[in-house]
Amino acid sequence: MKIKTEDLASYLAILVYFLLGVATLFGIFHSYSKHSTKDFILSIAIPPYAWYRAADGIFWHDDYKNVNWNSRLKNDIRSIQTFLDASSDIEETKINAFGIAVEEFSAQINKYPEDKQLILKDFSETYISYIESYIKDFNSELLKALLEERAMTISESTDTRIISNKLKTFPGGDIVIDNYDSAMQALNTLFENKIPKQESADEFMSLVGLQMGNIIKSMRRTQEDIFLGN
Repeated sequence: MKIKTEDLASYLAILVYFLLGVATLFGIFHSYSKHSTKDFILSIAIPPYAWYRAADGIFWHDDYKNVNWNSRLKNDIRSIQTFLDASSDIEETKINAFGIAVEEFSAQINKYPEDKQLILKDFSETYISYIESYIKDFNSELLKALLEERAMTISESTDTRIISNKLKTFPGGDIVIDNYDSAMQALNTLFENKIPKQESADEFMSLVGLQMGNIIKSMRRTQEDIFLGN
């Protein structure tokens, strides 16, 4: 059957009206969910403005255009440190709440641009490496103090300091290091008296090593939960 020119024009008109209707609805929704109340009202009152917002939503809208990334990443890094530190010492009654908090945080940062996600993931890996190296320094000094029956004097090894310097390059990383410097001073004060001799230094250190190992395992599990899918 041959389609008349006027019929074809009618079909095209219907298609155009349909597409403009869809664009109007999408533009109104986009204005409501991503822009101000003023944008929302303009989209309802002026259809061409809704079409503009529809194009914005499809082609060039950026959820993070006005984000201060240095401040945002600094706060996220503090959150990651808190989650990792807390992972090995959660009360049974708070395990579920902790899991929900990690899940919500993960959902938030997984929407970030890929380069920002990589910064956070790199921080988490560097931080765990720092804790592992810090634990080695602690265990090494503890063993010497046990064998020599003397006070402990904990200090950073060369490996730990290298990782420490890398941590300082992240937004807010200097605060992380300052916190651990304070912790190191507190430990030295705590162990300023002679370490009591143990019946079996090797057995004692084995128990300490097991406990420290469990801390790292808990951190790794939480890290996987935070960056699930990355």
